[in-house]
Amino acid sequence: MHKNSSLIYLPFDSQLFGYSVAKCTIDHDWDERKFMELAREFQLVYIFSSDLLEIQHPSIRWIENKVTYSKELISTQDVSTIFEYRGGMNKQLQALALQSGVYSRFKVDARLYSDEFQNLYMNWIDKALKNDMVLTNHEYTALLTLSRGKMEASIGLLAVEESARGRGLGKILIKAAESRAYSFGAKRLRVTTQKQNEVACHLYSSLGYELTDQMNIYHFWKS
Repeated sequence: MHKNSSLIYLPFDSQLFGYSVAKCTIDHDWDERKFMELAREFQLVYIFSSDLLEIQHPSIRWIENKVTYSKELISTQDVSTIFEYRGGMNKQLQALALQSGVYSRFKVDARLYSDEFQNLYMNWIDKALKNDMVLTNHEYTALLTLSRGKMEASIGLLAVEESARGRGLGKILIKAAESRAYSFGAKRLRVTTQKQNEVACHLYSSLGYELTDQMNIYHFWKS
């Protein structure tokens, strides 16, 4: 495994994308020269920093501001129009999974041209069907994936088909997720999105979710 004091090799991402990928978390003064020396052996490096960085080299670009929202679950109501899907993969779920990632950094970064976005989100929905809870409606026009933790549950993918928007389906999905999470003992529900996705951020805030974390994400791409 490739590993050094600043960069950590990511075997899953590397295998999925077909080239070497690493990550770097900046929790001290940014040293771009040192980073560039270490990044040479990788094709792609994710850089996570709570602060905005002063970037000089064009191979490093700011991609997104990742935000996390959280809500304490005190009591919930079941939502009869949403059910837990237990079948296999279908085209509707695949389309919704891709729709959920329209603001994803893997779609926004135009330098990623080898179907990274599609491969990642298809893998995501496939794993969710096997390991997590997948919530949808009977028309398959809305999707939410829910993973369980010891005391906290997390929303993963969330999407509403364009033709079905404006009916409050996003809010209904989240209410259903809260009910399911509460029923299996979760005390909090957490969701991560992009600050650029203003509609999603407004939705979470309107439902009582509090902003608990922000992270700037940069991509280094070796030309």
